[in-house]
Amino acid sequence: MRKYMMSLLIIVLMFSFGCTIDPIRKSNAGNDLPVKRIIVSEQPLSVINMDKNARFENNFSSGEPFLIGETTYYYIGFLGDSVQLFLHYDKGDGKPIKTNLPEYNEFEVGSIQTETLYGILHDSGNYYVAKYENETLEKIAETSIRHSCFSENGIYYQVDKTIFVMDYNGANSTVVVKIPDELYLNSEYSSFAVCDGSIWYQNGSDYDSNEIPLWSYDLSEKVFSTYNIGGINAVNNGYLYFIRYDEFEISTLWRFNVKTFHIEQVSDLFVNSVAFCSLGILLQTETELYLLNSDGTTKILDCEEIEGCVFFVGVSSHNDRIFVKSSAGMFDGRINEIDLNGNIIRQICAY
Repeated sequence: MRKYMMSLLIIVLMFSFGCTIDPIRKSNAGNDLPVKRIIVSEQPLSVINMDKNARFENNFSSGEPFLIGETTYYYIGFLGDSVQLFLHYDKGDGKPIKTNLPEYNEFEVGSIQTETLYGILHDSGNYYVAKYENETLEKIAETSIRHSCFSENGIYYQVDKTIFVMDYNGANSTVVVKIPDELYLNSEYSSFAVCDGSIWYQNGSDYDSNEIPLWSYDLSEKVFSTYNIGGINAVNNGYLYFIRYDEFEISTLWRFNVKTFHIEQVSDLFVNSVAFCSLGILLQTETELYLLNSDGTTKILDCEEIEGCVFFVGVSSHNDRIFVKSSAGMFDGRINEIDLNGNIIRQICAY
């Protein structure tokens, strides 16, 4: 079977220099919507273009700290000797203040608008879209959901096999689409993003046995498409970035072009997280931070340059402000802000 698939891929590359699309068929979900099967092909890395850096794409891609205004940072940390994680904020003076939210595993921040935090509230085994504003946590809707995406056009959320969208105030909830039976996977590891006119759905993860790792739904054409390769770790400028593992469990960074359906290897580094800035793509390994652009790959920061750093935990970018999260073990984490050249500006917090 593997030899047959490789032969098919070679033929596709020779004659079409792109992907191959099977004839459209109807789904069996009762909604009679067409499903296309697309076999993805590889191509060399194309030009790294950072002209577009949409805010809502960064909501999906970026992690802590969550930045409000110029000086207020929200981040997750331990409180004293507690083994529980809490959401804190810092007004820029290095003095963390614990919010009155419950433990972090009960509220996951997904988006920030003005001074309101939107996220998912875990409550007695159920999940709800909620907002945190003026020190008050409030459910936006009483419906328990499965997965969600905070988009520019509203909040998309999944209930059973149906995806809905509603306004940020919880009003005007409408059905977007019902997921066909052949695409549905009941997995806690699934996630989806809404960008470039489609819903892009990562169907489970490497922990799941799944023949369709990625599918999409075109919001205008009302067509499902399935892909044999892909995933969603970050979204930027028309690409879905994902970590790909080889037979030796070595991870490398790839990206999927949502228009041409090609995949490209971005880097052969063992990348743990990725972020985007105006100069290019930030690649974080266990102990190093790199900048990738059309000039090549340059190391801009080493863990040894940060006080108390044994390994990096993550990197994020907010309007070209770069934040690196590091750790020396349990109860010893730090967040530092750096400039675009990797120079340390200041330590935001230690927890």
